[in-house]
Amino acid sequence: MAQAKLFQVENRLAVAMRRPGGRSIADLLRNAEQRVSALRETCVISLGRQVERMRGLSAAARRGQEPSALDDLYAAANGVFSIAAAFELKHVAEAAYELCDLADHFRETGDVVWPAIDVYVDGLRLLLAEPTDSDAGVAIQAGLRRVRSRFLHEAPRAAR
Repeated sequence: MAQAKLFQVENRLAVAMRRPGGRSIADLLRNAEQRVSALRETCVISLGRQVERMRGLSAAARRGQEPSALDDLYAAANGVFSIAAAFELKHVAEAAYELCDLADHFRETGDVVWPAIDVYVDGLRLLLAEPTDSDAGVAIQAGLRRVRSRFLHEAPRAAR
């Protein structure tokens, strides 16, 4: 049997990290946060466009013009959730998540209640205009949850 030869592989990342100079992790994180913050305004504007698109989908579906509206609305709400969560827009992210849940429920049952969808879409529009931690945002979110609870009956949460 032949003897195995062992080769020492140089880890280039480890070598680079041992060299003096370069940037600290804190600097890199700060720069990354600044680049993400620079995108915030553009992304929040795109959320408004997505909500308006959802309004159009809902209206077209009620007129019978858009058979895939619920699927498209779900996809749009999922996109809103993703962007809102990334920028820590808590109420908007929660409302978009709940709208996905409601749309999914309506897809499963086959009985879509478009006025409930409209309430959520209008609620998202209002939440986009509110500061993240405002009392109005809390009230809007509570109202949306009441609408959702009329259609989704979840098991009570355990006491924490």
